[in-house]
Amino acid sequence: MDAWLVAAVGAELEALCRGGRVDRVGQPRPSDLVLQIHSPRGGHHLLLSADPGLNRVHFLPSRPANPATPPAFCQLLRRHVEGARLAACRQSGLERVLELHLAARDELGNARPLRLIVELTGRLANIILVGPDGRVLDALRRVSEEVNRHREVLPGLPYVPPPRPTARVDPVLALAAGGPEGLRAELLPALGARDPQEPAAARLAAAVFGLTPALAAALAAWAGGSPGGPSPEGATGPKPPPVAPRPGADSHDAGLVRNGEPGVGADGDGVAGAAGMPRSAPPQPTIPCRDPGDEALAAAVAGLARSISEGRFRPCVLETPRGPVPSAWPLPGWEAEPAPSASDACAQAYGRLAAARQADALRQRLAAALRAARERTARRIAKQEEEWTRAEDCDHLRVAGELLLAYGHLVARGAAEAWLPSFEDPERQVRVALDPALAPAANAQRLLRAYRKERRAREEVSARLQASRDEGRYLEETTLALEHAEDARDLAALEAEMAAQGLLRERGPGGASGSARRPAPLRGKGATAGGVARPVPAPPLRFAADAGWVILVGRSAGSNDHLTMHMARPDDVWLHARQIPGSHVLLQPPADGPGRGEPPGTAILQAARCAAHFSAGRTAAHTAVDFTLRRHVSKPAGARPGFVLYRNERTLVVEPADLPPRTEAIGPGGSPAAEPAQAPAR
Repeated sequence: MDAWLVAAVGAELEALCRGGRVDRVGQPRPSDLVLQIHSPRGGHHLLLSADPGLNRVHFLPSRPANPATPPAFCQLLRRHVEGARLAACRQSGLERVLELHLAARDELGNARPLRLIVELTGRLANIILVGPDGRVLDALRRVSEEVNRHREVLPGLPYVPPPRPTARVDPVLALAAGGPEGLRAELLPALGARDPQEPAAARLAAAVFGLTPALAAALAAWAGGSPGGPSPEGATGPKPPPVAPRPGADSHDAGLVRNGEPGVGADGDGVAGAAGMPRSAPPQPTIPCRDPGDEALAAAVAGLARSISEGRFRPCVLETPRGPVPSAWPLPGWEAEPAPSASDACAQAYGRLAAARQADALRQRLAAALRAARERTARRIAKQEEEWTRAEDCDHLRVAGELLLAYGHLVARGAAEAWLPSFEDPERQVRVALDPALAPAANAQRLLRAYRKERRAREEVSARLQASRDEGRYLEETTLALEHAEDARDLAALEAEMAAQGLLRERGPGGASGSARRPAPLRGKGATAGGVARPVPAPPLRFAADAGWVILVGRSAGSNDHLTMHMARPDDVWLHARQIPGSHVLLQPPADGPGRGEPPGTAILQAARCAAHFSAGRTAAHTAVDFTLRRHVSKPAGARPGFVLYRNERTLVVEPADLPPRTEAIGPGGSPAAEPAQAPAR
């Protein structure tokens, strides 16, 4: 969060929760705390997150679930904070630090003021409980001298605020100390010390503390008279509509500097409210405006500082190329969606960012599991191929035994070897190794027994090798499905399928990975076996082909199975990329058509392009696609998901491009399902 957004959320927190009682403290995630606060204005669930990628403060619509055993820091907070009342919520200037002043009591009932300090400083974010004497009681993340010798955060040590640059002017503090003239007197020399040829936004960012690149660009645009967006009161550009002061504000409140504006903390990684965004600033839109002078820039900064100190905000969610960004004010050049409150803007934007981050983490976990499984399978196949090669040479044992049975009378008893004429060419002699302790007939039986044993071993190795190759194909198709997965819904379906196949490690306490376990085979439609439920397949993709025909594309091996073996009708056209991993594709006639009939050639071509696109040949210039009727497709008993056999096929060579229009997805029962995606099969 930037300091401007911190100020907006802080103002809402004080307006809604000041005087409220902290009823409960929870820690649903290692980096998150949730305070349940009950005030005269209702109950609220306040999230305090020190997540290095998404550190933030805002209200939640409901209380999240907590672990069965609370972590140590949560237990300490419950002991000290539960039952305390929120006396004030303060922010020093444009620091990204929010202090919750709590009126607590000790075991004897004596007043004991505490401070719960939330430092929203990017990767250095932390939550610290400070006692009445200004010493740290404990912190979510303890920082020792080995980690940071300049600022330790350990129990018993005095609390030291994060360092801030002294060369920059904090406009909120300057305004509170000297009024508009005092702010102008501090700001003009700081701006004048910069190179006049430097862009106005760069001069502002270097001279004013707490400005992110996006806000600096917006202030420069407002100062230059850009009509691209609203400006704080006092700027040259158009003024925003009047905004009522925060509820409960009075003259005493105006003297407390609790509000701030987007800022860069001690680690310098703030990005216009983009907590969780990359450390580099998002690309800024080009805003046509004249280059403002220092006076205009100072006026824009003063107007911003005044609107901050007076608690006038217009929260919104900005849509940027790198995702949603909550902001306390619309910024010129970005599309802004108004939000009822700054907390709502944070909940919307950070919820989407958190969901995207969780999806990325799940994608990486699935990719790692598939990579490890493919490596194991490749090693197993190589070993089994070596065993097969050795077992393939067992025919010489049969030949030697049969020669001994036929020509045993030519072999002397006690001989270590014998040279016997070949059945195929009597002129050629074949060497047979013997056991001198056995008679020729016994040696023959020994060799024939060894042959039968090797032959059985060869058959077993052949079956295991075929199973390993089938597993390798399944893993290739699942990897392709993961590449094609589009959203969290697709990833969750793929995760369930991989778990059912025993490809994912079980989660132990605290999310630690255990060993991989293959569940018992599932039997029956939707049944469970061994405590493992059959995963619900992801609904297939749906495309509109010519003449009203419909194209359905499987999105994973399990989805392919369901599409081909349950959703397809005998006369549907079935397609698959030839001899490479890919999705099953069905071409079905219009639901309201006069009859099935033959599909038009253009529809078959469109379906073939879909099969080529959703296959391992999607990057090739041309891909071969087989197609046949569904009645000619069968699944061997016990085969991996997505594996089928087909006959009576014909082949098209198509380009995996120019797909037909995509429509809604189809659920497992044939009903429409929300949001499509895709995955492979065989």
